[in-house]
Amino acid sequence: MKTIPFKRKSTHANTQYVETKSQDLKWILQQSQRLVELSEACIKEDIKEGLPLHSRNGNLPKQKTGKMNSCQSFCEGIIDNFNNGQYDLTERQLEGLTEAFAVVNRLAEEFEAVIFEEVKELPKLKSIIPPPEDILEKLGDLFEVEEITINYKKR
Repeated sequence: MKTIPFKRKSTHANTQYVETKSQDLKWILQQSQRLVELSEACIKEDIKEGLPLHSRNGNLPKQKTGKMNSCQSFCEGIIDNFNNGQYDLTERQLEGLTEAFAVVNRLAEEFEAVIFEEVKELPKLKSIIPPPEDILEKLGDLFEVEEITINYKKR
């Protein structure tokens, strides 16, 4: 299970938005896209085990129209929001993502469930650049050198 830290954003909106690290947000969007693709494949191939992905789920937030969401429609909505300029998640969406990812986790082994944990401060970035000595070791792994010959001319 993946744990994603979030903190509440201070806004003047009626909706409570949350902030996560960009790496976690990218993971959420990728998982959402994969869930949608799996659900569509189950529909296309008539795989009955995939029915919970595209059936209405009362544990997910309802659509603006009042209609119940499925895991697929909920994740499509998350993706659409980001494609249309809404770059923040709400607390209700976090609850929905927890439910949708739990459903797909029970059906497909390559999907990870998620839990969101409120924190006062988001963790600092871990360095994605390896220390200099690691770079040298990796360069040494790239090249297999058995013998080096140096020719020089005297002037």
